[in-house]
Amino acid sequence: EDRASLGLVQGVVQTWKRSVLKPQEFWPTVRPEGSLGSALGYGWLLSALGVILSIPMMALQMPQLMAQMQEMQAQMGGDAGIFESMGSIGLMVIGVLAMLVLWPVGAIISIAVVHAAALLVGAGNKGFNATARAFFYAQGPNVLSAIPLVGTLASIYSLTLFGWGLKELHGTTSGKAAAAILLPVLVVCCCLCVGLIGMAGAIGTAMGGLPK
Repeated sequence: EDRASLGLVQGVVQTWKRSVLKPQEFWPTVRPEGSLGSALGYGWLLSALGVILSIPMMALQMPQLMAQMQEMQAQMGGDAGIFESMGSIGLMVIGVLAMLVLWPVGAIISIAVVHAAALLVGAGNKGFNATARAFFYAQGPNVLSAIPLVGTLASIYSLTLFGWGLKELHGTTSGKAAAAILLPVLVVCCCLCVGLIGMAGAIGTAMGGLPK
């Protein structure tokens, strides 16, 4: 947010270093009512870097992915040759562009869900802007998401930073901040469990009605 004096590159580098390596010093300096555009720009840029760094890994996995997509398309009665005509590189380019363009949409939806949960547990008193800024400035570790195993740890650390940011920007407790993040996950898991149970019941009923 000081890029006017630091410059864009130096501003991004300093923000990354402080948010990832010194969060205990970084979060108290982030204002809840600060610029949403600056925070969004930082998060989007870090996401783009992560996607770009993941391209070599995507290129290695693309032939297998194309084969699976062609098989699924054929099973559904569609034209399996459409993916072959696009080619691995074309499909990968479309995938990369889609991830880059759609990232803000997915981010805003995720933020809205977490903010709703934060309001439910009494942790969202500083408004949606504060939750969004905490989310965007917690994206630093995800630039390493393409590295196997390291990417998983980076995602966990990013969620930890998000919770830390919620605590500081909303002036709430660690427990409430953690609950705001974990509550949507628990709801999704419960819905999946209910769906699986319902599906198993439907399959069991259908099989029970078959002639023996």
